[in-house]
Amino acid sequence: MESVNRFILILFSILVVFNVSRLLIGLTLANWHQLRHLNRQRRKLPRSLPTMSVIIPAYNEEKYIQRAVKSVLRQTGVQFEVIVVDDGSTDHTGILLDKMGQRYPQLVVLHQNNQGKSRAINHGLAKATGELVMVLDADSYLGEQALMTMSQHFVDPQVIGMSANVRITRPLNWIEWVQKIEYLLGYRLKGSEESLGLEYIIGGVGSTFRRQAMQKVGGYDTDSVTEDIDFTLKLITAFGNRGWRFGYANDVMAYTPPVQTFIELIRQRLRWKYGRFKALVKYRQLIFSTTGQYTKTLSWWKLPKVYGEELMMLLEPVLILWIIGIAIAYLDPTTIISILVLYTVFALATFIPEDLSPFERLQLLLVAPLTYFILYVINVVDWICLIRCLRKWRAIVRNQDQTARWEHVQR
Repeated sequence: MESVNRFILILFSILVVFNVSRLLIGLTLANWHQLRHLNRQRRKLPRSLPTMSVIIPAYNEEKYIQRAVKSVLRQTGVQFEVIVVDDGSTDHTGILLDKMGQRYPQLVVLHQNNQGKSRAINHGLAKATGELVMVLDADSYLGEQALMTMSQHFVDPQVIGMSANVRITRPLNWIEWVQKIEYLLGYRLKGSEESLGLEYIIGGVGSTFRRQAMQKVGGYDTDSVTEDIDFTLKLITAFGNRGWRFGYANDVMAYTPPVQTFIELIRQRLRWKYGRFKALVKYRQLIFSTTGQYTKTLSWWKLPKVYGEELMMLLEPVLILWIIGIAIAYLDPTTIISILVLYTVFALATFIPEDLSPFERLQLLLVAPLTYFILYVINVVDWICLIRCLRKWRAIVRNQDQTARWEHVQR
């Protein structure tokens, strides 16, 4: 038993050191990424920025659709059009959109039979005229100057796709606060992924691409439940990420409502994880690729590491319980305290420089010592989703579920 305890401690220590290194490197590179964007903003920009088409696919979104559209119509500093595709909604979404279409000349409203989110985006893409295309979820909305700021990133001709900085809006209960903190911490590290050539998910809320590149690959595939992950990997496969940049615009703000209950969060994350597994299997040629199109950090580190992280997540409950048992048996809480301190420092380093209201920053600073426990809620959700995905591994490998359907959660 003593040797087993020693082995578990050594393994856990290695994981802790790995996570500490990852967080420190991630924060350092994220800060450098942010400073680089600030320096880019100070440079003299061209007189005309790339024109934009904002595509909003919608299905039964009468609660949020007007807010989403108006957040785009309020944008200034760049020429744009708004294309909303009503995918056969059975509520008042279509009626509300038709009324808005009569009031706003920049708004194009398209209707189609219910065919799924990917086909709705492709329908909008076929009508788009902008040099850039932003995809905005119908339940989300853009911050001020989001379009102009995003278009500035594409002044660099090597940029092919950029994700926005997505934040959770007005959390009311504990599970919504968990998501708010998760998004803040997760997106803080996203800048480091661009710096290292690791970015492979240009998320759906505010994701922006060059229209010609989108059309060249035939738009979004319709055999995925997570169209954004699938499409990013499709573009990377076609163009490579060594000469082209897939990045993260930390200064482009987009907002999305949180999931309201623990059960609904499981539903949402199950779709994300299942879809990511499907996409990774579908584009498995990227892993350990030697073609020279892709960065080694993506092909030989990031993508293989996804599988390694899922394996460690599978074993994590056993490791955690074992470490707690050892700490109690030997009255030595050093390891546990070190982890709590690490995540507290990580949270403080994220919350302090973020652009938040004073009251919001104070709230987050007060809960910073609970960061590890807060994030562990997400770990529990991910673990449950992983188990469910493993039960469906045959469908994932054989790509059996080929419907890019809508998956609405309670908000």
